[in-house]
Amino acid sequence: MEGAVNRFTWMWVASVCAILASGCGLVLDTQTREGSGSDAGTGGNDTGVNGCVDDIQCDDGNVCNGAELCVDHACVSTDAIMNCDDGVDCTVDECHPVLGCRYTPDDSACDTGLCVAGEGCQQRSCSTARDCGPPDCGGLFSCVDEMCVRGPAVVCADQIGQCLIGGCANGACVYVPDSRRCNSTANPSCAISECMPNGMCGTPVPYDELCEDGIECTENTCVLNTQTRTGTCMKRNVDAICDDGVLCTLERCAPEDPNVSDDGSGCVRQLSDSVCRSIATDTECTAPVCLPTGCEDGVQVLPCLDGGVCDVDTGYCDYSEGCPDNCADFGSPCAPAICLGNTCVGGVDPCVVNLPGFMGYCDVSGDAPRCAVRLAPISILPGGLP
Repeated sequence: MEGAVNRFTWMWVASVCAILASGCGLVLDTQTREGSGSDAGTGGNDTGVNGCVDDIQCDDGNVCNGAELCVDHACVSTDAIMNCDDGVDCTVDECHPVLGCRYTPDDSACDTGLCVAGEGCQQRSCSTARDCGPPDCGGLFSCVDEMCVRGPAVVCADQIGQCLIGGCANGACVYVPDSRRCNSTANPSCAISECMPNGMCGTPVPYDELCEDGIECTENTCVLNTQTRTGTCMKRNVDAICDDGVLCTLERCAPEDPNVSDDGSGCVRQLSDSVCRSIATDTECTAPVCLPTGCEDGVQVLPCLDGGVCDVDTGYCDYSEGCPDNCADFGSPCAPAICLGNTCVGGVDPCVVNLPGFMGYCDVSGDAPRCAVRLAPISILPGGLP
């Protein structure tokens, strides 16, 4: 439907221009310029309607200043300006916002004779009214005693039905559809109605695109109320869209949460250490830490009692004497135990922090282990650590 109504309107205007002697003098420039038509196409509002999907929403109802089009969900205007100068001194030239160029003869501007559209002042003899010139809105010609005389001015209604707008053009009543009459600009709806050729507004068509909020994890639909003939935007949060496939992360769609990601996803991620520890149940002195990448990249080392040292490979405390492998497997990965007096000595986790709301851990994801800090409790922003 996109652009259908605007094309329909210009088709009617083209018909009017065909009636007019000068063809409306339409001057076209295909370059676009920034601008907007009706308020419905200018962006967000209290109804939740965003952007535009149809030229109807951008049309300012004035064909004289060019066409307003919906391009990439934004209203733009084109420099298609009507030049309504017909070069005849005795006609009143004007551009009607709906009908386009109109040229109304003014007999008072002639010293003698009548004003004939497209020609000027004429005093004509005739055998029929056709000899007097083309019909115009100043009054239809008739032939009386072989001389041209003008009748009363042609009067036309400004509007027919709900949305056909027009008036007199060259002696005939002409009307074109104005779909703005069918769609409120003060309270835009996500359902758009089109002006039909009979002058009645058609059934509104809902557009989900007008409800799009730019948040990845929400589904937005336009629901049509057939009684009020308006569309209302409905939003649903879809947690499944946020699922990153990592076992220990719990994701949900919560755009209103203060911890929501700033990447436009609308997702909030919780990191569950308990999930990691339920997997690694057979441990005594190591506690895996949940990170956005899973349970393998972070560990906390717990102290061993009675002077033992943690063997991070097995997760158990070691109390034996001697320094196997120079104690490389003992203590925290961020501070391995050292051999002292034929005994591996260590066990104090150097990554422990005493900052409220934070926890320290040893990050083993890189080439070399390093101490890192994570927010606590177990909720952090998606996309990584602070």
